[in-house]
Parts: sequence; C-alpha cells; structure tokens
Amino acid sequence: MKTGNFFIMLMLVLTALASCEESKEELFEMGLSAYQNGDYSTAVEYYQKAASQGHGKANLALGVMYEEGIGVERSNRRAFEYYYEANLCLDPMGTFKTGLCYLNGWGVPENEMVGIDFIVKAAEWGLKVAKDFCDERNIAYDHLKATQNRIE
Repeated sequence: MKTGNFFIMLMLVLTALASCEESKEELFEMGLSAYQNGDYSTAVEYYQKAASQGHGKANLALGVMYEEGIGVERSNRRAFEYYYEANLCLDPMGTFKTGLCYLNGWGVPENEMVGIDFIVKAAEWGLKVAKDFCDERNIAYDHLKATQNRIE
C-alpha cells in the first residue's frame, strides 16, 4: 500500500513539474524577444534551452549568433554544429547553411559534393534562397518538389 501511494505521489509531482516548464516554442519566443531587445546573453540561454528540446529555429538562431559573434565568441565550428542540428530538425534554412559551411570549409572540412547535396535538399524543400543559389550555378534539383514545398 505504501509503495502504491509513493508512486502516485511521484507521478503527481512529476506532472506538476512538467506543467511548470516552458515549451520549446515558448523558450524560442523568449529568446527572440531578448535578442530583439539587445539582451544577447539571455537570448543565447533561451535559444539553448529550446534547441536542446529539438527546436529547429533555435538551433538556426544559435548558428547565426556563433557565425556573427553576437553574444558569444565567434566560432565557425559551433555555427556549423547548430546549423547541422537545425537541419536534423528539418529546418530548410539550417540545411542551406549547413551546405554553405561544407562548400566554404566554415567549421568543417571543405567538401563541395556534400555542400551541394545539402543545398539541393533545401531547394527541394522549396527554400527560395537555395533555389536561387542552384539556379545561378546551374545545379540540378527537382523543380516539381521545390514548387510543391515552396518556402520564401
């Protein structure tokens, strides 16, 4: 009987704690607000929390902050890592930025074929900047997929 009560109480406490935590979207929005207010260290904290929960845009934002050195020490390697994580979260811009990192050797060994593969994937997801990149360089991608998945 005591064991049963313990597990019931444990479940109630865990449920209460879970309801107190912000969702990854709320954390991202809090980071965005801090970023827009120029509080970059707070933005990094919230973005990191959201990114650790698999938020693609938070990973992308951290990648940009590391690439540009905004609120953190500039690091192409860390930027690449966050862009790649955004890609894993199916964020088209994260996929495009991962491709650019490979093409240019930013934070990762230069590899043109791998870079093009990422950029083509982003183009086929409909990301305009990736489609434009491919079109300008005569890089083939599935235009039908890109039209169906159109992202500006």
